[in-house]
Amino acid sequence: MWPLRDDPNVLILFFENIKMNPVENIQKINEFMGTQRSPELIQQIADATSFNNMKAAKISQKKQNAVLSESFMKITNKVDQMYRKGQIGDWKNHFTVADNEMVDEFLAKWPLSKEIPFVYEVPADSTE
Repeated sequence: MWPLRDDPNVLILFFENIKMNPVENIQKINEFMGTQRSPELIQQIADATSFNNMKAAKISQKKQNAVLSESFMKITNKVDQMYRKGQIGDWKNHFTVADNEMVDEFLAKWPLSKEIPFVYEVPADSTE
């Protein structure tokens, strides 16, 4: 997908950027799609799609759809974990040192890794 980043029909956004600046990134989508939504609506969308609001809505919906959730768990043998923490850098809580070294080695060999602006943790001057 990265080679298409300059294609006028492709918009690439990163979770970390959306998390740090939701309004700015929703505005990018607005401009990309040519929808001309107002700044007020963009702010409302940012508020409605915040991690905490979406997680709360998911819990509420789950209570309403308890039978469906139970069926999902029986089929997949998994608890629905669509919403974990919604934090930048949470991967560090799940990767072992060996996992991290494997990813570092892969990225060192992958030419595009130097072009893609990966964000691994919240910058010190950011308010995640």
